[in-house]
Amino acid sequence: MLALAALLTACNRTPQETTQAPARSKTLPAHPVRAVTIEAQTLHLDYHLAGHLQAERRARIYNEESGRILRAPFDVGAQVKKGQLLLAMDDSRIRADLSRAQSTLQQAQLDLKRLRQLLPKKIATEEEVAQAQTEVSLARADIAYQRERLSRSKVYAPFDGVIAERRHEAGEVVPAQTHVLTLIDPRSLLARFDVSEDLLAVIQPGQPLGLRLDSLAGENIPARVKRILPLIDSRTLSGAIEAAPEALPATARSGQFVRGELRLDIEHVLLAPSRAIQLDANGRYVFRLLQKQGKTVAVKTPVETGRQSGGQTIVRAGLQAGDKIVSRGFLGLRDGKTVRLQPAQAASP
Repeated sequence: MLALAALLTACNRTPQETTQAPARSKTLPAHPVRAVTIEAQTLHLDYHLAGHLQAERRARIYNEESGRILRAPFDVGAQVKKGQLLLAMDDSRIRADLSRAQSTLQQAQLDLKRLRQLLPKKIATEEEVAQAQTEVSLARADIAYQRERLSRSKVYAPFDGVIAERRHEAGEVVPAQTHVLTLIDPRSLLARFDVSEDLLAVIQPGQPLGLRLDSLAGENIPARVKRILPLIDSRTLSGAIEAAPEALPATARSGQFVRGELRLDIEHVLLAPSRAIQLDANGRYVFRLLQKQGKTVAVKTPVETGRQSGGQTIVRAGLQAGDKIVSRGFLGLRDGKTVRLQPAQAASP
């Protein structure tokens, strides 16, 4: 009987009474996250480079006159002094041309003298005398040219050094401008390294680094960056630097493998925890925390990043010093979502 009465009472309620029942709120709780503040810092980066030694002072020896190589007295590895003869070409043809030019000058001078004697007698004209003078000048110029050719038939060492390459032998007939020898100064050895374009942007001439040769069991050799080459290889996107060592052992050779250890201190760099940088189809981004209508909101912010080191990543663009970004609590986090900061010691969900 009691159950029947309760049922009748419920059925007798009006629709208005039913709709006026209070509704429960369904507001979602803020997403818990941990955050870090972006600050400008000094970054210490260690780079391990691989390269080779090469002579800064080197000369390729070319013959300037075609013909037969008469003498090439030094072989590969020979020590030479500045001014010593490195290459002599057969100059017999040049000497014949010089003799002919000298004879031509003598004849031209005799013709000019004769015409000058005939000019007062009106037997020779001013035009003939002028032409004879031109012939004398041309003959003198030819003699100077042949003497210059004769001097170019021999090549002398431009500096003290070592013959590093010999490509032709005495007796061979070669055309003009043939590479015959290579001379290097072993005291001018530099270490050359190929480095990425990112690294080129922060290296400065005079930057200290250490060199290690495997033949010396890894002994450190102090050196400094001497020059940064201006060209970038479009295929590898790398450039090159050259470092001058303070001293090298006598056993060091051009072309020898060398290791380099370079440490850079980069000031005023924006660093973010590597775990805070996310990646999607549009690139890398972080969740930056902003205040909107009294609430803390995570805003998806694209960033441009650089090198990673020690769990930190360089932020090149997209953030400023003082920005606060999410470092933990990414599961379920999306752009524009309200968040709640957890204490640093609390574990993220």
